[in-house]
Amino acid sequence: NPPVTAASINAPAVTVNVPPVKALANPQNGTGGYAVQAGAFSDPSHAEALRQALPYSDARVVERHGEREGDRLLWRVLVGHALTVQAATALAAEVEKVAGAALVVWVDSKE
Repeated sequence: NPPVTAASINAPAVTVNVPPVKALANPQNGTGGYAVQAGAFSDPSHAEALRQALPYSDARVVERHGEREGDRLLWRVLVGHALTVQAATALAAEVEKVAGAALVVWVDSKE
């Protein structure tokens, strides 16, 4: 039997709206928007060092309440405010070039 390829399947094209691979699931109910996480650290001085190294004026360090690594709080380095998932995905590609990693995350309006 010859191998089956996408070209050999006779099916109609289907458009599926899914978040990008690097985006966390859409939150339940809440106010806020997407941002890009460039890093997360248990030591706030490491988070601040990354924030200072980023060429984005809106980069900030946020203590993530309730999110821990073992017994330590996590400090996240975020870029962007209240972005759409599309805008955050585009920004994540740029942040990844500078920081080496980037993740699209949902941020409550109070963060």
